[in-house]
Amino acid sequence: MPIQKGSASFSRFRVEHDGKAKVSKKDLPAAIGKSLAAHAFEPLDRKSEDERASGFVELADKNGTRFAAGDTFTGPFAVFAIRVDEVRIPAAAIRAELETWEQGFVKENERKPGKKEKNDAKQEIRHTLKSRYPLASKLYEVNWNLENGHAQLWAGSRKALDEVQDAVEQAFSIKLVPIAPVTVAAEMGIAEKALAPTPSLSMLEEN
Repeated sequence: MPIQKGSASFSRFRVEHDGKAKVSKKDLPAAIGKSLAAHAFEPLDRKSEDERASGFVELADKNGTRFAAGDTFTGPFAVFAIRVDEVRIPAAAIRAELETWEQGFVKENERKPGKKEKNDAKQEIRHTLKSRYPLASKLYEVNWNLENGHAQLWAGSRKALDEVQDAVEQAFSIKLVPIAPVTVAAEMGIAEKALAPTPSLSMLEEN
């Protein structure tokens, strides 16, 4: 599948369905659309305590959450993305505001603030600063081949990949098994020991 934007790094997985929640291949597209809608992205509420929001969106529209068949399926593939929005407040900005608050507290109360008072003030400062910093938004593409049961997750970092994998597994009640030479060989009925290096490759040549 074509890359929409961003890094070209991706990981391949085999999709294993939960025996209790397994859906027939015929009904799978409808089930996928329903699960996408149930876990659709919801914009971050700047007035809430949350600093992060994530959920599924349409691949071609980072604000799209209708998941119509024409936007979600192309050929044998189900294509969609996980959107993650996050407010990133610099630690230096929080420290500066906290120092100013602490100076005012000492002047007014003639004592240093306690640990709880300082922590409460820090949380209030974070909440106030949220409105001053823009949201950082990232999209992670998912391509799921419904014919062969393989999926590609387009995420560059290990942390992002783990988050995308967990979100997909939870939303669709599936298990994503990394595709590696050993797993491919197992699918083909090839014994793992047959993948070991041959004697000529295992021994160093003498000069």
